[in-house]
Amino acid sequence: MSNKKRILLLGDSIRLQYGPVVAQLLKDKAEVLFPEENCRYIKFLLWGARHWAAALGGNFDVVHFNAGIWDNHRYIMEDGADISLTKGCGEPFTTLSEYVATSERLVREIKAIAPQAAFATTIPGTVEFDDWNKRIKLFNDCVVPLYQYSGFEIDDLYSVINSDLEGNICEDKVHLSEKGIKECAEAVASFLERYL
Repeated sequence: MSNKKRILLLGDSIRLQYGPVVAQLLKDKAEVLFPEENCRYIKFLLWGARHWAAALGGNFDVVHFNAGIWDNHRYIMEDGADISLTKGCGEPFTTLSEYVATSERLVREIKAIAPQAAFATTIPGTVEFDDWNKRIKLFNDCVVPLYQYSGFEIDDLYSVINSDLEGNICEDKVHLSEKGIKECAEAVASFLERYL
């Protein structure tokens, strides 16, 4: 039986991008596991957290998780075309009050999985997504104190990616570029070293 710490990574497509690289970077020190499924928005993460942990063998020492991009999507129909909005009118998929309330509930679920946890802040999109980025920052700013009060650490991936938006975000303006994947993975691996 291995004495390596067991780390569970949960989160959206950004986590799907950096997860395998983090596992590779820490392979000699920790067993880093994650679902192949996209954990999407915060309510889906709340619903699935214990299921994914159990499916991956349980007994985790640390959970590192993120949410927020899906929660901030807004969609409208314009002339019959479905247009994804990162700026414009209407509420995001998850309102701010729903996001905070669900985060409070998520704390209990995460604590049931592992004794230590870290929330990775939601990353921004490209510079032209000014409204989107302001809203992402607002969502982060509202839940970070809640998670800290609950004893969770904060991995500030927002700042990591925001340091070079054009270089760290790919052509779709939301997901990570190859450089962004490397930056995030190295930041997460370095952050997780404190638990090893």
